[in-house]
Amino acid sequence: ANYADKRGGRVLVRLQHMYGVDEHPELSKPATVKLNELFDSAKVGKFQEATEMTLTGNNLIEDKFTYKWNLEDESLAAGPKTARVAYDATTTEVTLRPMEIRTFWVSFADAATA
Repeated sequence: ANYADKRGGRVLVRLQHMYGVDEHPELSKPATVKLNELFDSAKVGKFQEATEMTLTGNNLIEDKFTYKWNLEDESLAAGPKTARVAYDATTTEVTLRPMEIRTFWVSFADAATA
């Protein structure tokens, strides 16, 4: 038995953008990948679907709670950020901003039957 067998055919996948904001003129830009192309391999099976989760993989991303810090001095707040791009299940595209980590439960068809 392997990891996917014990989790209903799902595998926990994390994607990370390796560069920071303004660290490199090109490589610091948001990066987009298609999960179905990234995992297009007979070794892992055919990509079926992905569900985005929180970083720890235990809650759906849409159910996450974001704490709003009350700052005495709002000028100490982080500067403007690039807006997060939602996962598109239709195209399987994931866009990662600089230093962003995203977590997914990914399902594959059995490699032997795919």
